[in-house]
Amino acid sequence: MPTVIASNEKAEQNGHPCAKPLGWMRWLVRLTSRPGETIIDSFGGAGTTGLAACLKVRKAIVIERELK
Repeated sequence: MPTVIASNEKAEQNGHPCAKPLGWMRWLVRLTSRPGETIIDSFGGAGTTGLAACLKVRKAIVIERELK
């Protein structure tokens, strides 16, 4: 499995100051976990990590202190 990502993908413009592209997060979730495991993102922001986890058949706990 490749451990380096090369991408021109850009994050969706959603008003979040540090949004990540979904493709990057799907790659990272696949690299660092196995199907069925739980991903915890304590800085949920726009929720991209949670979406990537669900798309890669992982459970997700996403925490964000500010209501959007």
